[in-house]
Amino acid sequence: MPNVGGPSQCKRQLLMSVVHSRLLYGAQVWADKTSAIEKLKGLLSQAQRCAALRVARCYRTVSDMAALVLARMPPAFLLATKRKNIADNRKAGILHSRTEERRETIRKWQSTWDNTTKASWTKCLIPDINRLWYQGPKAVSYHMSQVLTGHGCFQQYLHSKAIVEMPDCVHCPANVDSAEHTIFDCPFWKDSREDLTRAIGRAPRPNDVMDLLCSPMPSELPEDAQQRSRIRAQASKNHKMFSDMIEEIMGQKDYIIQVEQVIKRTIKVLESFKTMDKEHVSEAKEAQIIMLFKTVSLTNNQKLICINPSQFITSAYCERGFSLMNIICSDLRSKLAIKNIATLMFININGPPLSIWNPTKYVGSWLLQHRSADDNRSTKVESLEEQTKNHCGKFYKL
Repeated sequence: MPNVGGPSQCKRQLLMSVVHSRLLYGAQVWADKTSAIEKLKGLLSQAQRCAALRVARCYRTVSDMAALVLARMPPAFLLATKRKNIADNRKAGILHSRTEERRETIRKWQSTWDNTTKASWTKCLIPDINRLWYQGPKAVSYHMSQVLTGHGCFQQYLHSKAIVEMPDCVHCPANVDSAEHTIFDCPFWKDSREDLTRAIGRAPRPNDVMDLLCSPMPSELPEDAQQRSRIRAQASKNHKMFSDMIEEIMGQKDYIIQVEQVIKRTIKVLESFKTMDKEHVSEAKEAQIIMLFKTVSLTNNQKLICINPSQFITSAYCERGFSLMNIICSDLRSKLAIKNIATLMFININGPPLSIWNPTKYVGSWLLQHRSADDNRSTKVESLEEQTKNHCGKFYKL
């Protein structure tokens, strides 16, 4: 599935549920043994990571822990333990709700998230799994996932993958262009951060991301209903401004990187023309030396005269032709046929000057064979004999 466009988030979640159905088949049997062996837990995470990358729209180099957090998917071994506990409680007749099991799973997920050595940048931005699960966004965009993981169109990341030569920022003198520098520090994107800065009263920092992504927890809100509503409305507004800021900055940055890569690739191709000949050029040079092209013998044609280099036209003639075509085929005359445009251009270039051209003959012929410009009636074109007969009749009447 593509990161940009493709299936909607609900369809991605549906496909992930199918993956979980097959991945967790018979979890009641093997859940305990798997949870005790790190290698088996890693194999489950690798299989789950492939689907999580597509759901969270992440780069394929993102770690499994970061992808699972952004995709809102607890690790597979925790889901297996959860299914086993539910089955055991049902068999023992213990009433244990799925909500309580979900909370226990999130608590264990938080412990795993705190102890992991992966996804340090994502862990810095999103330290609380519980708040993200209950109050966070249901999905993240392609650009948001780049910011939250640090894997995206940042010079530092591209340099680590040998795509660019230096990790320096291309917009300011900073030595490292990371996700933190681009979103929070780079002066080039100061205008994009202006609305959010005005809303929160200061420049945003990485430790503000959790508050900007998630709504406040119910336990943190005041008891007054109006104040609770006002705080939630402001949090929703801040989240919208933060998302718009990310989309604006990363959209422009992604476009700049793509254009730069296209330019470099084009320059590389053009420079290769100086050092190496292409297939047909080499073939032509070889045929000129041996005077043989495939099975055809080449001979010198003595009838060719010496060509004067000054007789070749320059590109100025072409530019004049294009300018003339734009003058003739304007917005008001955009329906002219190609044949008529070519005729008008030929007359303009090769015809006599207007000062010595007498249009009386051609205007009379046009009025005789067609109709006048101020006649709005649809008239039938008469044959030459009928025109002559009518004109002769008018003459004799006089």
